[in-house]
Amino acid sequence: MYGFYTTIQGIGLVKPITLLYISCGCVALHTSLFVALNRLKVMMYSRLKQNNSKTFYISILISCFLSIPALIHTSFFSAIEYRPIHFHNISLVYPIKIQTDETFQIINKIISNVVSLATLVVNLVLVRFIVKERKLFYGLDDRKHSAERGLVVYSIVSYVFHILFFINNVI
Repeated sequence: MYGFYTTIQGIGLVKPITLLYISCGCVALHTSLFVALNRLKVMMYSRLKQNNSKTFYISILISCFLSIPALIHTSFFSAIEYRPIHFHNISLVYPIKIQTDETFQIINKIISNVVSLATLVVNLVLVRFIVKERKLFYGLDDRKHSAERGLVVYSIVSYVFHILFFINNVI
């Protein structure tokens, strides 16, 4: 990968690739919240039999809006530089982040923490709601409960990996 990173730096694509990487990370973080909210909405309003596509578009707009501080920070107040390192006759490239102002980075960390906490709360509410519904309608339709069980397992597994990713970023 040494040649790849030195070529990227040589032709000036470090900033666009970094912006794409940060955009995908931010949108993934925010999307986990909106997926959890959507699952909760479906569980709470499943009896209404209505489809509200506005929620989908609103969640996309909010995800993009919440990504702006990270993109501003990377675009205007920091730079990524790949520095070569030679280790046991092997050439490696190490990314170095050079910062001039940390204001937008702090704002982005606050947003990430709030979104992560909200995702945890929504997933816990979802699990509680499913357990409550399960007790209320016990024995009516086993296929529905199988799907709900899968939803609970998915929520827990999804959030466990999300929280590991979050802890890794904080450390």
